[in-house]
Amino acid sequence: MKTKNQTDILNELIVSTRNRRNYELESLKEEFHGVCESLKPFNLIKELFHDATNSPELKHNLTNGAVGLGTGFLLKKLLTGNSKTFGKKILGNVIQFGVANLVSKHVDEIKTIGKHLFNRISESILVKKDTRKNGLTI
Repeated sequence: MKTKNQTDILNELIVSTRNRRNYELESLKEEFHGVCESLKPFNLIKELFHDATNSPELKHNLTNGAVGLGTGFLLKKLLTGNSKTFGKKILGNVIQFGVANLVSKHVDEIKTIGKHLFNRISESILVKKDTRKNGLTI
């Protein structure tokens, strides 16, 4: 077996270094293309939309806002109807936005009260059915 001299060892190191450099250059190019893809406007918007739809806090806030706006609109229609007078329209808009703001800030409390009322009503209906079934009248 032939012993390696300094030149052979140096040539092997050069080849090894070139191979490592080529590998790192290819990796850097791939990463650069990945960054370029992620910075395209369409991909930025898509990622932003994806993050927004997966955010539980944003979903909660949007739901609360929608419930508030819906409640405000419904109450405005109930109170003013299709009124054509200027005063009623202004009053209806004030009521709509006031109720929407109030409801959107207190959705959880309103849900709790609604559940409590629903439970009480359903219990009273069940009690009435039971008394009728047993022949008792209230």
